[in-house]
Amino acid sequence: MRMRMRLALLGCVLLTISSRSLCHAQSNNVTSVTTSSTSSSSDVLVSMSRSVDTTTTTTNSTSNGCTFAGKLVFGMPTTLDQSGKYFTFGQIQTSTNQLVADFINQERCGIRLMSRGQYALELRYYDDRSSVSVTQRIGRKLIDNNNSGVDFIMAGYPSGLTEPLAEIVDSRHRMLMAGTAANPTIYANRPKTFGVNPSAKLSHESGLQAFANAGAKTVVTIMEDYSVLQTQCGAVPELAASLNMTLISSNLVAASPNISQLEPLARNIAKQNPDVVLTCFYDCVPWMQALRHAKWTPKGLSATICMGSETLHEGVATTDIPYLAGPSPWNPTVVSKDALTGWSSQEFADRFLTESSHDTVPYHAALFATALSILVQSMEATDSTNEDTLVNYMLNQTFRTTLGNVAFNPNGQNKISPPLVQYDTNGVIQTVYPPNVASAPLLYPMPTWEQRDCQHVSPCGQEGGECTRQGHCVCLPPQISVGSGATAACNDPEELNFLPSALVACGYALCVLALVASAVAGVWTWIHRRAWIVKASQPAVLGLILVGCAISTLSMIFMGFQTTYRQLDDGQENPEVARVDAACMAVPWLYGVGFVIAFSALLAKIERVRLINKAGKTKENTKIGLMRVGHIVLFMLTVEIAILAAWQIVSPYQWEREVLQEENGFPVESVGRCSSDQGPYFLLALIIFHIAALFYALLLCFQTRHIDDDFAESDNIAQTVAFMFQVLTLAVPIAVLVEDSNNIYYFVQICTVFLQNFTVLALMFVPKMIKNSTAQGNAFTLTRKDSIPMASITHCKWDEGVDVIHELIAEDSIGFTDEQRDKLVMVKSLLLNRHRKMSQKEEKLSYVPTNLLLKRSTANNFIMREFGGVMLDDNMSMSEYSTTLESTRSAFLFASDSAYFQDDGIYHVPPEFHLLPKEKKESVCDMLSFASLNHWGFNIFELLEVTDGHPLVFVGWAILGSPYSQMAMAKAAGRKTPDQFDLGGYKFPDEKGFNVPVRTLCDYLRVIEEDYENNPYHNAIHAADVLQSLHSLIQMTKDTLKPSKEELLSILLAAAVHDVKHPGRNNAFQSQALTGFSLTYNKTSILENLHASHAFRRMLNIDFTSDESGPNDVRKVSKHFNILCNLKKKQFHSVREKVIDAILHTDMSKHFEFVNKMKAMALARHQPGDSQSEASGPKDEEVWQILLFLLHMADISNSAKPDPIFSLWAERVMEEFFQQGDEESRLGMPISNLCNRATVNIPDSQFGFMNFVVQPSYDVLGQLLPEVQEAVLPIVSRNLDYWQLEKEKKHIRGASHKKEQAVEALNHEKSN
Repeated sequence: MRMRMRLALLGCVLLTISSRSLCHAQSNNVTSVTTSSTSSSSDVLVSMSRSVDTTTTTTNSTSNGCTFAGKLVFGMPTTLDQSGKYFTFGQIQTSTNQLVADFINQERCGIRLMSRGQYALELRYYDDRSSVSVTQRIGRKLIDNNNSGVDFIMAGYPSGLTEPLAEIVDSRHRMLMAGTAANPTIYANRPKTFGVNPSAKLSHESGLQAFANAGAKTVVTIMEDYSVLQTQCGAVPELAASLNMTLISSNLVAASPNISQLEPLARNIAKQNPDVVLTCFYDCVPWMQALRHAKWTPKGLSATICMGSETLHEGVATTDIPYLAGPSPWNPTVVSKDALTGWSSQEFADRFLTESSHDTVPYHAALFATALSILVQSMEATDSTNEDTLVNYMLNQTFRTTLGNVAFNPNGQNKISPPLVQYDTNGVIQTVYPPNVASAPLLYPMPTWEQRDCQHVSPCGQEGGECTRQGHCVCLPPQISVGSGATAACNDPEELNFLPSALVACGYALCVLALVASAVAGVWTWIHRRAWIVKASQPAVLGLILVGCAISTLSMIFMGFQTTYRQLDDGQENPEVARVDAACMAVPWLYGVGFVIAFSALLAKIERVRLINKAGKTKENTKIGLMRVGHIVLFMLTVEIAILAAWQIVSPYQWEREVLQEENGFPVESVGRCSSDQGPYFLLALIIFHIAALFYALLLCFQTRHIDDDFAESDNIAQTVAFMFQVLTLAVPIAVLVEDSNNIYYFVQICTVFLQNFTVLALMFVPKMIKNSTAQGNAFTLTRKDSIPMASITHCKWDEGVDVIHELIAEDSIGFTDEQRDKLVMVKSLLLNRHRKMSQKEEKLSYVPTNLLLKRSTANNFIMREFGGVMLDDNMSMSEYSTTLESTRSAFLFASDSAYFQDDGIYHVPPEFHLLPKEKKESVCDMLSFASLNHWGFNIFELLEVTDGHPLVFVGWAILGSPYSQMAMAKAAGRKTPDQFDLGGYKFPDEKGFNVPVRTLCDYLRVIEEDYENNPYHNAIHAADVLQSLHSLIQMTKDTLKPSKEELLSILLAAAVHDVKHPGRNNAFQSQALTGFSLTYNKTSILENLHASHAFRRMLNIDFTSDESGPNDVRKVSKHFNILCNLKKKQFHSVREKVIDAILHTDMSKHFEFVNKMKAMALARHQPGDSQSEASGPKDEEVWQILLFLLHMADISNSAKPDPIFSLWAERVMEEFFQQGDEESRLGMPISNLCNRATVNIPDSQFGFMNFVVQPSYDVLGQLLPEVQEAVLPIVSRNLDYWQLEKEKKHIRGASHKKEQAVEALNHEKSN
């Protein structure tokens, strides 16, 4: 009992009926607590209990002079507990009902029943705790009129609690009056249940019609998972169809959804972009917040139930409420007066706000007041409290209420559609539809969130500016709109401080100028790459300088890159930022790498000069090429790239814009630049590295200042490095001082880069251009038309050169001024490796090319005197110059600047190959492959063309140096190096071979090639052809023949030199004319002896004019051309004897004897019954004889080659014969056979030569070596047929000519 009394006291609420009230509780029984009045005054005591078993009773006496005949008790469940879900609505209901009850009891003296008198209105509330089960228990109590004392039952809030109450009340055929329940199912089939809230199906009727009239075409609905709310939105599809609107989607969400559940839905609906969104929520605050988070608003938004609720005003910002619309049964703007109270809608609202603790007047209050008013109006109109009478009356009447007119449908529910209300721009609810009750027009479309923020929060809105739907401020020029939404404002245009276009154009112009200068210098260097001034400056170094300057200059392009902010106004990444960020880091990369490449090339060059100078002083016998100083370039480039890479990884430059001045929170002035947090430290590291390197270079320049700058270029390099040093040391502090001024900083940058690179180009290339032009202008030119034979000047071709010295004495420009001659002496003094102290004469001689000393002639003496300052005495012996010659040779090797001339052992590549263009290198690799050399139809004339006139050097190197020559040339040409085991070859350079030094081999072949005279037939081309033909025959027969290494080396070497120094006149001519050769070598094999002698003199570097009686030790002679230098003495003599023997066997006067001898050998090997001999191959003593015969056959093989090779050789051999005939005619000698131009028939001579010499010889060879029959004899047969045909054609043409002459003579005779 005590607990129940405590609950009653806690639930006691005073409802003021008169000016005085008192709360009193007294225990009656165990099931109710009743309060009663003990005062004799007119005050009425009213209390409410929270207990389900508790009743609240109001006892009326008289009030304000009113006399009551009795009382009518209105009982109702509602939520009185603050923890209840619907406590707010319970407060609204109690406050509203008390307001109306006070008016009825105090101002109207109660309910007026004409036949019975005036009755006081008593209200009783029962706490339903927002629970269905509790509501049902209350309903069961209330329907027992005898126990409850309740005359009329009224429903509380909401439909979910009203429906179970209606079910219980209807079961006892009692009447129930509901204020807020809108679900039609509550009233269906319950004739005594009434509700003033229109049907949920009608909730959106007015709103949808209003939006359709405004132009809306599409709609989306969202409903909470409650039956009444589903009913509200469930009617939309039919309504939309009737208005020709499209329902895009209908969405159901869980009961009481929160913002996290609604935000994804809001984003999804935003993609559908409907014109109108209709929501059916009890609480629309989470949905409004979800829309705000999704940053999207439809053109129209309608929400049921929550319009005007306190939770909406508390949960949504004031600026977000305007434009929200929704069906509402009531709002203060409705033009209507209540028939009972006489209050207008506005007057009711004012009274409610005055008498209650609420800040707003929700439509729920009007619904509760209307329900009570209609019930009282019906009692007074019928003068009855009978429920059946009241029901019949209410179903047929229209009531004037605070809501407006109310009429009930047959189910007892208000059948008038609720009007559409909307918050206006000031946040005040206005009725906007239907027009007859509208207090304001519909606001459509509703603004976006950005536009709302712009209008209400931003500086733009505060200043009365106009805002766009995007939330931007509409500004008058010259001001511009900045920001959006809450930050929207009108500002003066931002000063971005971009670099002026004229200044950027100036930077680009300087960049182009520097690049053009680099290109011009590069083209000039390429064109004059063989000029002495370029060769002396190392083209590789010049190339690096050009590349470095060009790369560094390119950095100027990226210095002018600029953009606005990293992020655009819409928050998106600026698409240009990535490009500008890359440009920011491209500047240090390009400038740094370019600077290091150019500078390191200069540093390497001056370091090389220093080392050469040091080697000259210390007598160091070492070649100092660019490879010796290449590590400088590599080291500097590695350090530079390491610093730049670390910078790039740790803290790269990025484009940033610094705001200098703001207005309304937005910048009005800013400046952009590349920045990096750790960038200054990396930049400082680069500057220190550059300055230290420059300082070191200046020190080297000082150390080499005494060396002539034409070749060491120490002065030019010193000036260049000094200027670079000055530019860098001045530019850095200036750049730091002007860094805040973008324009000046940019100007300093481009000027620094331009001056540095342009000056380097000017100082390094302009002097060379001037000197080259002067040297060419002053040079004395000696052409081939002059009397000095150019082939006698040196064993190398000047235009291809072996070293710097040869480049200075070009074939087509061999004259120099005194100044130029002095420069030549200076560069030689730098490069010459002196082994001992030389006399002044010997020192002069050391500068003279070897062949000028070896070949004594007027021309050579002239050259030595004019260009070397050396006067030679014809009586002086060459023994005086032996040391000089060796020193000169050392100078040539030492002076070589290019890696082309380095000795790479067995993989040495002759310089002639390096000097070929790439396409010719490719052709040479193909033609000189071992497989190609094996081919009998090898075209020596094609090789002559692709090797630029060096057939013997290339063929000799390819065959005698095989297979290493093929591997070396593949590597030098940039091809994949083949495996030696796949190539074959003789392997003479092997230690297992004869250890033939390949470089010496090339040098020897080169001088032999030069020693071949320029004859039509007996020349270096013929020697190369014979060597290749012999090789081909050997490869055909090697499996049968099986010669020794010594025999192979001897026979191949003999082929290369077998006609060296051939004068183009045969042995018969030499003998008849008593030439010097015939007197030296007598009458037998004159020229063959000459060839053999000259070959070994050249190999052993023996003076041709020295005393021939003295001994020559092969171990002590110069090894310059001695390809047999690694042979033992006995081996050397054996090879020499074989070479001589082979050369002598090329004497054509012994041809038939030799052929018969070989025929006898073939017949002996093919005797019947001697199959063993044939199967086992030639005997050891026969192998050398066969090799000699192979050489002889190779010597006459030109007639056995495929077309057109054989015809080209025929022309050449006949021309040489004719030249001999011409000379014989001049000398008054009998003209030799086949040498008379006027009488010789070439087809006849060739046919005879092939028929009697070539074909029989190859037939014999075919008998000895069957492989030849298949490869060669068919070609011989075809060529013989060719000459037979040509012979017949010649005879026919001759007969025809004779006939024509006879006819002409006859006609002439007749005419006479």
